Amino acid sequence: MEKRKESVTMNKEKQLYNYIKSTFIDEHIKKDYEEKNKNTKQIIRLCKEEYGFDDEVVIKIFKRIYYSTERQKRLNRYQFDFMKGMAEAWNRNNVRTKEDVRRYYKNLEDEIVSIINRDLTELEKCEIESLVYKYRVRERDIIDKIKEKGELDIYNLGVLGK
Repeated sequence: MEKRKESVTMNKEKQLYNYIKSTFIDEHIKKDYEEKNKNTKQIIRLCKEEYGFDDEVVIKIFKRIYYSTERQKRLNRYQFDFMKGMAEAWNRNNVRTKEDVRRYYKNLEDEIVSIINRDLTELEKCEIESLVYKYRVRERDIIDKIKEKGELDIYNLGVLGK
């Protein structure tokens, strides 16, 4: 019985990998193809086995990066690092389902908006996302810096990522 469960789990992971590969990785670009396959498998394994994310959440990570780099039409090493940072941040904040992702962004944005008394601009949202995912700055550190300054200054927040 245990072997059957393991087989079903491996099959589901392979299906998820094949979906992500066919949707987000440009097979026509042979250079770096093997590396991309390896990185894709590592991200899926990290998200599924170590963090316990739903398939929808794993796909959301790939979608978020892929569609933000539309001009490039392919994933590179930096985007895989960004995805890993995203997975780490979501895991740190107990994000496991699609609903958890929505709640995570809403809570973070609401807390910042309550401090600065205005909506965030798209540039500010991107900067905060970059600090969390690319530079691995904890959300709490961002909130504390904004409280300390009494305002949201993306240039002052940038020092958190250095």
